[in-house]
Amino acid sequence: RDSSSLTLRTVAFTQEWRLALAMSSILIPITAAGATMQKFMIKHQTASLGAIAKAGTIAEEVISSIRTAQAFGAQKPLAYLFDTHIAKAVKVGSNGANVHAAGLAAMFFVIYSGYALAFFFGGRLVSGSIRDGARANASPDQPKRH
Repeated sequence: RDSSSLTLRTVAFTQEWRLALAMSSILIPITAAGATMQKFMIKHQTASLGAIAKAGTIAEEVISSIRTAQAFGAQKPLAYLFDTHIAKAVKVGSNGANVHAAGLAAMFFVIYSGYALAFFFGGRLVSGSIRDGARANASPDQPKRH
């Protein structure tokens, strides 16, 4: 994977360094969007798992002492306590899904902006006679067209 990435960058910079340099500008925003999304996803997932663990602990304790809970009529308060932890887990999970969606939206925005940059800058290179349009898509071993 790393060798193909290095090979692609080497070929891109040797064939048209201006376009390759312009396209390299999307690396920083896409890395920042991914890192930010990961940071918030970890935060929300940890909070959600914590709430589920608390609810699981309550359920385990109630089941292990079901006779005591039944004898003292503590089913409703314990069920309410369980439901509050589950509701918190659902709320945090929903917020995590929103964060994930916003992060993916940012990443795709950067990717599609990169496509737009490539078309725009490539068009400028071809129209400005910096690069011959017929040669732009040719491999290095094909002869030039005159």
